This record gives sequence, C-alpha cells and structure tokens, in this order.
Amino acid sequence: MAACILIGLWIGKTLDKIIGAPPWMLLIFLVFGIIAAIKSMFDIVRKEWENSQ
Repeated sequence: MAACILIGLWIGKTLDKIIGAPPWMLLIFLVFGIIAAIKSMFDIVRKEWENSQ
C-alpha cells in the first residue's frame, strides 16, 4: 500500500519537473496514490472476509 503512494508521489514529482507546474501534478498523483492504497486495503479485507466464511 505504501508503494501506491510512493509511486504516485514519484510520478507527480517527475511530471512537475517536466511540465514546470509545481505542485499540481504532485498533489494530483499523490491523491491518486492514496486512493489506490485505500482500494487495495478494501480488496484485501474483502478477500479475507470471503475466505473466513
């Protein structure tokens, strides 16, 4: 889950350097990374819930 956030952070930072519009890409991709981490957490919980029943 931390990888999702770090990858989003890296992509945003790289795009900011290329485009030259800091911190917008960093913020957008950081939010995408956080959302992906939350979705991953829910997927894991749902899978464990289904296996326990």
